[in-house]
Amino acid sequence: MESYSSLELGRDIFKVEYQGKIISTNELKSKSWRKMKPKIDALKLEFFILIQNANLPKFKGIELKVRYWSKHDVDNISSTIKIFVDQLVKAGKIKDDNKNYWKKLIIEADETLKNNTLIFEIKKL
Repeated sequence: MESYSSLELGRDIFKVEYQGKIISTNELKSKSWRKMKPKIDALKLEFFILIQNANLPKFKGIELKVRYWSKHDVDNISSTIKIFVDQLVKAGKIKDDNKNYWKKLIIEADETLKNNTLIFEIKKL
């Protein structure tokens, strides 16, 4: 069961929390597109709903810090982060996910979090 929450941390930083399935980069590379597509589509939908329910403002640009805890190495959650940011674009929260709008990414393993938790801290630029 996944759980979601959102919280404005400050005037320019917004927190979105996700607990659930994480798609690792290794899994994405090692399995066929046909096998991965249903998992990717499900995560896209979860993130889109999460973003819509978070009542985030529209951003001219962002910096993103992701704290997480799971069995995955830091670089292996990058695919899940990409799916999240793609949904920010789809939801109209940022114009694009290129370097003109997304300026920085920090990924931090945080053992104080529950397993399979990601906390996205979005800094408004």
